[in-house]
Amino acid sequence: MQKLENCLNKAFSILEDHEQYNCISCITKPLETSLYKNDSKNRHVTEQKVLILLGKKSKTNQSLGNRSDESLENGLAFQFVAGIQTREYIVGEGSNQENGNLGEKSLGRRVLVYIEKVDSCNSSKISGSQKAGNVRLLLLGYFDYLVEKYMGFGSLEVYTFSKSQPEYLFASSKLNPNKRLLSSTLLVSWWRKTMDLMIAYIYNSRSELDFKASKICANLWIPNTDPNTRKWVNQQQVVYNKSILDGENEGKEQTVTFSWKFGFPFDGNELASGCIPCFPDDPITRQLAKKESAGWSVNHLSEMLSITEECGSGHQTGFFYLTIPLPPSAANDNIEETLHGRKLVSNEDMKNVEMILFDRSVDFSTEELAIKSSLNLVEKLKPYVNDYQFVSVNCSSSIQKVLEKMKNVQNKRKNQDENDKAGSDNGPRTNILSGMLIKRKKK
Repeated sequence: MQKLENCLNKAFSILEDHEQYNCISCITKPLETSLYKNDSKNRHVTEQKVLILLGKKSKTNQSLGNRSDESLENGLAFQFVAGIQTREYIVGEGSNQENGNLGEKSLGRRVLVYIEKVDSCNSSKISGSQKAGNVRLLLLGYFDYLVEKYMGFGSLEVYTFSKSQPEYLFASSKLNPNKRLLSSTLLVSWWRKTMDLMIAYIYNSRSELDFKASKICANLWIPNTDPNTRKWVNQQQVVYNKSILDGENEGKEQTVTFSWKFGFPFDGNELASGCIPCFPDDPITRQLAKKESAGWSVNHLSEMLSITEECGSGHQTGFFYLTIPLPPSAANDNIEETLHGRKLVSNEDMKNVEMILFDRSVDFSTEELAIKSSLNLVEKLKPYVNDYQFVSVNCSSSIQKVLEKMKNVQNKRKNQDENDKAGSDNGPRTNILSGMLIKRKKK
């Protein structure tokens, strides 16, 4: 069974030869929680919080001060360049109190993953020859790990929303000249392309997935959108010709097809508080927290979201729901194998980690300050994190093949390209992701 570091190493194998990375993760112990405001189905839910920070070996040591050679040899001369923070929920239906626990039988359970924060702070301008940025590759590796970890559950559901913020995980990085800030329109497009690639990656690299029987559900809802944007979402069909990536079956092809749908993946007349999960720091959760929302339907909730400050006029926010069915024949009844040897911390420890990240001494506004802050953070975070190091090697990897295939994907992107251009020409650049993630078209 592959572990997190193996999945990340595989994802980063497309980069230049001998790029050295240092990755640390902080994972909490599974704890019971609630996920629905009105839970008439008596669901049992457990939650794990996950933080992953990716560091890249610094090409200059001039700002390391009096750091010893021993510190450098131990992999401390890294600058953090990407990070993600997520929450993994196991949801068991019914009153069986064992249904949501790790290590128990997976039948009748599903997994929800909330991508809470994504941030980047590149050490330099990323070369145009690099086909995917650090944040995107980090998400691909993590998604691959999720499929491995939860194989055999009913489904893997991923949710996020594209909220524009100048920085999430790296303090003062909004001032760093190597960090490109995306408009809200471009951010929606970036998440759409990233999820397309996530699906292509796992279906092209995991032969155990039954892609013929699978029914991928991909939903995107954007409040206050015009008919052209809705057409862009509903008519966009992504088709991948899958070459099975093992030696015996190389060259055989099967097709993976799915379509994005505009709107929530819930019945519009259903009670919103009973069917829509409530995640932290989420616009939907803030609406459902209101007393008057008790009787709202999903349709009424969408109407109310459309007039909020976060999602109203002038703020394009995308709500992404992605569901990947996982084959029951490959049931993993011992999830804890993937966590074997891992340090699991308490929720209080995770709060301490978050406070360390945004301590006043942390500053990612320049390369020199980012290197110093990264080295100090590594020392302070040691009691809480797992530490992995790997060297990426440019090879004929599965993800490399997927990226090449993405060039020939048979989908219509004319409307999307027009929206991307409009987003780059108009509106504030207010988001956090790295400069190479979406390329602007030249006028």
